[in-house]
Amino acid sequence: MENNINSIIIRILNKEASSDEIIEFSQWLNLSEENLQEFQRLKSYWNADISYESSQNPIDAWEKMMKKQEEKKKVDDHKKRFTLITKIAAALLLMIGISSLLYFQKHKLYLKETFYTYLSDEHIFQATLPDGTKITLNKNSSLTYTNKYTGKNRTVEIKGEVYFDVLKDNQKPFTVRLGEANVQVLGTSFSVKTNEDHSEITTTLLTGSVRFQSPDQQITLSPNQQISYRRGENHMAIHTVDAMEELLWKDGIIKYRSTSFRDLINLLSEQFEVEIVVNNQKLLNSRTRLSGKFTDEQTIDEILEVISRSMSVNWNEKNGTYYIQ
Repeated sequence: MENNINSIIIRILNKEASSDEIIEFSQWLNLSEENLQEFQRLKSYWNADISYESSQNPIDAWEKMMKKQEEKKKVDDHKKRFTLITKIAAALLLMIGISSLLYFQKHKLYLKETFYTYLSDEHIFQATLPDGTKITLNKNSSLTYTNKYTGKNRTVEIKGEVYFDVLKDNQKPFTVRLGEANVQVLGTSFSVKTNEDHSEITTTLLTGSVRFQSPDQQITLSPNQQISYRRGENHMAIHTVDAMEELLWKDGIIKYRSTSFRDLINLLSEQFEVEIVVNNQKLLNSRTRLSGKFTDEQTIDEILEVISRSMSVNWNEKNGTYYIQ
């Protein structure tokens, strides 16, 4: 943890930190007053050490700074006279959506941008961005933007799954950054789903048009089209879908059509964040296709009970894990 936070502090001080690193850094600052004092002390050394050599490698600068700090501690351990050279700071506002409530945290950092992040927990969360664009975060998702959002380019970053109803503005393109890939629009409604490291991305278009860009390709989608991208394979696949059905999750409805038992169990496991163990291999390998829907008001127990009656299977729960026989 210490090595990781040191690496993040390097990027913070070198103004190269990502939004995720800034959030982690803010959480670390919140842990104790000592952490804040330590950062202020390191920042003062950093400012003093690199001010005369702007081309210095940040890693080298960090090591040099730490060495100087240790030397000073040995010489003057009792004085502890550390002076902050500057108090230039911007407020980091972490906006957390939990059960449709927002909690605010503020910290002054050595940054020129203010970062705003919406986080959802086990509930779907809705919000409106400064330009009037409406967003809906699926469970356990996040969206981050900065105070530059209302400038020439409206740019956001996400994790998980987010639905966008983008306010049209021909002078200010809207961009969803996804690591090496991005989705660009002017005014439209669509959703983007991505995993933690943006190695798998799915974009579904409801209205308007969007352009999906990877380092080597770009594709423009039309309504009711869905693109799947795997970074490791640098592969894009376009499918025709019923976008309205694909986006029912934002209304708290999960609908599945002609879905295999294996895929349905994976969907339930993801939605309810529980482990489901299927001990009957015939069920997993069955060619039977299932169709139906459930809402976020239903419990996993209620849904499994419906499935067990329709397929004549048994299930039980032990220590939070569900077993299907």
